[in-house]
Amino acid sequence: MGLENVVSKDLAIVLYDQVTHECDILHALGRPATIDRACLALLGEFTLGRFATGDNDLSVTLHLDGDTLQRGTGQRELELHAGSFEWFRASTGRRSRRQIDTMDWRGDRSAIDALFTSLFSPAVDDVVESW
Repeated sequence: MGLENVVSKDLAIVLYDQVTHECDILHALGRPATIDRACLALLGEFTLGRFATGDNDLSVTLHLDGDTLQRGTGQRELELHAGSFEWFRASTGRRSRRQIDTMDWRGDRSAIDALFTSLFSPAVDDVVESW
């Protein structure tokens, strides 16, 4: 589908911010997040584009709920098999370093830091949410 064919970059940023804080509020209220699959697919593409294409020599492939996304042409190859909700929340600093490390990563695990220090740092403590 391609994010650029669905929403503008500015609208993608607004969507990212709105869904991030909606999930934060629902978590604080003890209620499960309810994000539809199409929205999560867009957010997965947006976050990978923002965090994996910097000057970090990465080539990142995400396998999220049956979708495969790839960005970067660097020498440091990294692959993740995960749920799109977990990737999204990790990319917003809503997962701890321990939680991120236990995700199903393959390849150059030392490259994980480059994904999670560009904008948001991992949470100090584990964050467990209903989904």
